Amino acid sequence: MWLSVKVCKVITSVTSFLQNTGKQILLLLKLCPQRLKNDPNKNTWQQDRIPQAKRKRVETKSPQTENIKKKSNTSTYAIPTHNQFDILDDEEATTDNKETEKPPKPEPIFVTGVLDINALRNKLKEITTTDDYTMTTLKSGHIVKIMPTNIEIYKSIREKFISDNISHYTYMLKSERPYRVVLRGLHSSEDTTEIKEILKENGHEVRQIVNVRHQTSKEPLPLFYVDLEPKSNNRDIFNLKYLNHMKVTFEPPYKKKKSSSAKGAKGLVIPKSVSQTIQMRQVRRRPPNQHL
Repeated sequence: MWLSVKVCKVITSVTSFLQNTGKQILLLLKLCPQRLKNDPNKNTWQQDRIPQAKRKRVETKSPQTENIKKKSNTSTYAIPTHNQFDILDDEEATTDNKETEKPPKPEPIFVTGVLDINALRNKLKEITTTDDYTMTTLKSGHIVKIMPTNIEIYKSIREKFISDNISHYTYMLKSERPYRVVLRGLHSSEDTTEIKEILKENGHEVRQIVNVRHQTSKEPLPLFYVDLEPKSNNRDIFNLKYLNHMKVTFEPPYKKKKSSSAKGAKGLVIPKSVSQTIQMRQVRRRPPNQHL
């Protein structure tokens, strides 16, 4: 009897459970009838809701709208520009860019031993007007520097001073200075007149040729200073390799190098005796180990 009662209880619980599950199955069938029809083999009690990725909507653009957008992106606010040099005439644009050659400046004339400046001024009035020159008195007080405005005034003043025996000194004009070269390779006993004739045949007018001697022994060296008349073809003399059947070379003269010890703070040249005394004092101040 006891077992039959337990069996009855189990049966009633199973039937109630089945009834409840049946109700749930009916509800599921009502909620999703289409899913069950599509998947008949799938379990009715299971439904996994996996979120599917949403597809982005592809916007189809018409070609007319694209053309409108491209036109709108273009800059409609461009500033109108113009060339500021268009005002100039074409004739000015075609002018040559060659620099105009400036006339050479004349050298100053120094009149020495001046005691009365009025007498010198009256002498200059006989030659030219006061607008053609300027005068300054140097620190010594008795030397007057005359600066002509052009070369013609310079020459006229010099001619007047030479004719009237007025003591003065000046520098040679740059246009009248000779073009000096060094001739290397000829023997010191070479005839200079013959060298002049050979150079004249090559298109070079020689003013003078001087043989160079040694500074201490005064012996003649195989070097010559050649002064040429200023011309446009002076540099062509460096192309000459043979002269009077001798192999020679023409070189520009070397500039004398000034030692740094003989220069002052402002580039002034100190006398040699003063520079030697400065060097002797520097040697005395050094320690004995630094003489070598």
